[in-house]
Amino acid sequence: MVSDRPRNLLTATGICKTFPGVRALDGVDFELRRGEVHALVGENGAGKSTLMQILAGIYARGAGSVAIDGVEEALEDRHAAERAGISIVFQESSLLQNLTVCENLFSGDPPRGRLGLIDWKRAEEVARALLADLQINVDPLATTGSLSTTTQKMIEIARALAKDFKILILDEPTAAITVEETEQLFALIRKLRDAGKGIIYISHRIKEIREIADRVTILKDGRVVGTCDVADVSEREICERMVGRELMDFRYVNMAKEEVVLDVANLTGEGFLDVSFTLRRGEFLTITGLAGAGRTELALALFGAVPAVSGRIAIDGESRRIRSPQEAMAAGIGYVTEDRKKLGMFSGMDITGNMESNNIDRLACGPFTVRDRIKAMAEQNVAQFGIRCAGIDQPVVTLSGGNQQKVCLSRWIAYRPRILIVDEPTIGIDVGAKEEIYTLLNRLTGDGMSIIMISSDMIETLSMGDRLMVMCEGRMMWVMDRAAASEEEIVAVASGLDSTGVAV
Repeated sequence: MVSDRPRNLLTATGICKTFPGVRALDGVDFELRRGEVHALVGENGAGKSTLMQILAGIYARGAGSVAIDGVEEALEDRHAAERAGISIVFQESSLLQNLTVCENLFSGDPPRGRLGLIDWKRAEEVARALLADLQINVDPLATTGSLSTTTQKMIEIARALAKDFKILILDEPTAAITVEETEQLFALIRKLRDAGKGIIYISHRIKEIREIADRVTILKDGRVVGTCDVADVSEREICERMVGRELMDFRYVNMAKEEVVLDVANLTGEGFLDVSFTLRRGEFLTITGLAGAGRTELALALFGAVPAVSGRIAIDGESRRIRSPQEAMAAGIGYVTEDRKKLGMFSGMDITGNMESNNIDRLACGPFTVRDRIKAMAEQNVAQFGIRCAGIDQPVVTLSGGNQQKVCLSRWIAYRPRILIVDEPTIGIDVGAKEEIYTLLNRLTGDGMSIIMISSDMIETLSMGDRLMVMCEGRMMWVMDRAAASEEEIVAVASGLDSTGVAV
């Protein structure tokens, strides 16, 4: 028997969207087939998230039409999109931190009893079953804010799956989860695809797209520049069509001098134990490891946000007690957080205000700040980092996630610390911007700045830096020249084995 259902589960035609000063989408056509994983890629600001938020009912489209199962849908709000069968997992967390996991899973649509009252017992039972099916080891009654970023990302995915959906949109779903959790997610995506669901998968990790997607659509400057089968295009071809030019082969250059600027000895704090290492002037040290390895906790202690319990930190041979970020900054240490939304930017300010915040003293003239200097700095940073915006007075919250990350990074680089800690600096950033950031960081080491980079990206880990530190369960397991390391050795040591695969 031949099905009378249309082949396309979703058909978007001529979608346009304009924000003040920005044409975000310009006549975009997009199709999603039944039982397909369709990747959507493009540079930061290309329009990927805008298109998805239109499909999810968050934004109203300026022009165009959307049909689901052949029926045109207005998608006037998120509830209308959910009724039409669209579920979305956002790049930025949308969980309510003061609610339990169970309450977040069923926010807006909890199970109800005969009298219409919420049946929390039933909700808890369903939540436990759903979490178990996804291998998420967490109590559904736990407060969401007490959980790690990684666990919260998995809960967001579980919340999307708790709904009755035809189409699942995943916006950078692996940005904050481990390799093992990524494998679990991919297994689940394949299961959903085999069941006839349609998956729209947004990611800057082109290697993932080659692994999980059937087709890929490439956006640039709000327009579609191509749609093709993933099997018919190489990773490099995808990247070059995204950025509109041929990519360079980045080559890191060692700029380290002999002078030791940071000496950490037997440092112990919440989440890490007995860590010792040195950092030279102009050196680039990369720290990697699995989730829970203690990398971010170590960085926060070096920056004084969570003071260490014991151990010694010396800068230029002089012991320093760093008990607050202010003391760290005074000692010449800067820190770019991995959580830009909560900790990395001032959401209520524009681009200029965010860039000014770390640099008021440097730009001041006596008791007064000089507006022309501030404006010049902001404009220079926007140009240098390729931040896509309508102007330096644009609210930072209206930028794409990758452009927000560039604002956070440029703000600290403008501060010119002697030691800069960058925690997952390229999360949510496209391949072209990554190339620019790598080049910039390498140039900073040439100027004498010392950099500590925390990264979960294996390609990044193997291509950036002079030395590589691997952490596991709060301990420093391995420090070696980055060029001599292999992916197999790094994964083994990060999992608690030695470089030959023997448990340690």
